[in-house]
Amino acid sequence: MTKEFYSYENFAKDINLLSERLPKDFKAIVGIARGGITFAHFLSEKLNIRELYTVRAFSYFGDQKLDTITISSLPDLSHIKNNKILIVDDISDSGRTFSEISKIFSREYPEIKIYSATIFLSEKSSFEPDFWIRKTSNWITFFWSSNENQI
Repeated sequence: MTKEFYSYENFAKDINLLSERLPKDFKAIVGIARGGITFAHFLSEKLNIRELYTVRAFSYFGDQKLDTITISSLPDLSHIKNNKILIVDDISDSGRTFSEISKIFSREYPEIKIYSATIFLSEKSSFEPDFWIRKTSNWITFFWSSNENQI
């Protein structure tokens, strides 16, 4: 698989592009840890959404996909009834994480309208987020990944 470095400069452009495409009435943003946290923070700043949460998901160890996915630390969103939230991650690679988290949020909070956004959509993903910027077949190394010594 080809590796592609994703720079801060491209990220800044993509945040601006995505924020122009997104509806302006989200009540909260939920970032999928770890990859979605940087994305969620920048979007919350750009869209002036102060309700920012995280959920933990483990489906990879380094660049190795695990057989199982573990979801934990679901935020309490019971006060956001009859509103919209945006769940974000850096990439929808296989689609398993977005699919599982969307099911859990829909079950736990049926009165909340759930939308999803990502920077990258893998060509092999089984889940297509409501909003995305780039489609890829490459392994993406994000500028915030300190283990790649690209910072």
